[in-house]
Amino acid sequence: MFRQVVGTLLIMARDNADRWLAITGSHDVPAYGFERVVEPVPLEVDTLRLLAQFHSGSLTLAETWQGFVAPADCQHVLALAA
Repeated sequence: MFRQVVGTLLIMARDNADRWLAITGSHDVPAYGFERVVEPVPLEVDTLRLLAQFHSGSLTLAETWQGFVAPADCQHVLALAA
């Protein structure tokens, strides 16, 4: 699910860049829906697994990452993954 959500977000950001790149600043937006009565179940994160997958992804997807991350930033990301 995470891949679908983030993938969709990145695709929409790319496809609509002409609509948002020139925007600066931010402001609060109204919230709609029902107020939560109970808190969601805490999410447990396996940090070691995430770091291992990040490193693995850097080995298999470096070329893909270079396609959408600025060169200087990509070098920093790859260095962090190493």
